[in-house]
Amino acid sequence: MLMTSALLFIAMREIWGWSVLAAGTVAGFFLIVDSAFFLANLTKIGEGGYVPVILAVCVYSVMWIWHRGAAAVSVRMHEALIPVPEFMARIAERTCRGFPARRCS
Repeated sequence: MLMTSALLFIAMREIWGWSVLAAGTVAGFFLIVDSAFFLANLTKIGEGGYVPVILAVCVYSVMWIWHRGAAAVSVRMHEALIPVPEFMARIAERTCRGFPARRCS
């Protein structure tokens, strides 16, 4: 919720055009309330709350690795692309003439 309050401040300033004082006052109020809830729940981490934190870290790690892998595959695919005229020229060079079972080189 702390992140939501920070994003609320950004939305009030950049989207709605509020002044810094007005946006800071409203977002500051929500930040104080959210901080109280956050600090109250912080004590629960030692009593078993570490399990969801560990699960969240694992899920984030899988998503991060997946994202990096997809980006790497995309880069490799773009490196391997050849222009269409060059591809068509290669196909024209490799056409086989003669016996149908003859292999093309």
